[in-house]
Amino acid sequence: VDTFIAHTGETFDWLVEAGVEYTDPTPSEEHTANRVFLSQGSGAALTQKVAEKMAEQDVEVLLKTQAVSLLRDEQGAVIGCMARQADGTELEIHAEAVLLATGGYGANEELLTDLLKNAPYYGFAGSTGDGHIMAQEAGAKLTHMEFGKVYPAGWQYEEGKARIQTGYDNYAFATTGAICVTSEGVRAFREGGYNADFKNAILNDPQGLVYMLLDQASYTAWREMVLTNTMGMMTTEEALDELIEAQGDAPQVIYQAETLEELA
Repeated sequence: VDTFIAHTGETFDWLVEAGVEYTDPTPSEEHTANRVFLSQGSGAALTQKVAEKMAEQDVEVLLKTQAVSLLRDEQGAVIGCMARQADGTELEIHAEAVLLATGGYGANEELLTDLLKNAPYYGFAGSTGDGHIMAQEAGAKLTHMEFGKVYPAGWQYEEGKARIQTGYDNYAFATTGAICVTSEGVRAFREGGYNADFKNAILNDPQGLVYMLLDQASYTAWREMVLTNTMGMMTTEEALDELIEAQGDAPQVIYQAETLEELA
């Protein structure tokens, strides 16, 4: 982590020099300064510029090729890897240095603690921990596997997997009359604060959930945010209407009523 932080600035500068264009820094929950830079054209544009840079340096890229295991010499040092291509061809690749950059493990339940298994997973479906497993098989010791970033709100698209929508809910809390209540109908925390308050309210709730309570004006503002935000559409207008009509009988639990008593 220290290395990652220490070299962030120069890495960012390198990407800019490679031709990646960024937006002005944007806000991020729980931080007092605008600190998130989004590449114009999203990840595809960033990847294209890096690919062009690699081509300039004659880097050979093997697509549709999965690393299977790490190769080691008699002393146990890693000297390459075994890989398998889409057509089944196996490759034995030797190298002076091997860099594992295979992403996380959030999509692999076998590597998660019970707490993390119970939280919706917001990441890439391919983050199955292949690199962690290969490293472990090569003798590496895995540490801090019990930790993970847990966000308090997501839009579930299949069992256990969701698209993050914390920002949408925080927007409603901070800019409208929306409040957050526990499963017992008690206001859960001071809205508009930290994600940790939101998350801890859920973890401490008897049923492990909280509700966002909105009047019509708050709901209208939240709905517009969800359907039009440039960070990506959570759902369509028709799908959102269907969830409301389902009155709680759907993966996204939404209730609507004319009075608080009826809603409760």
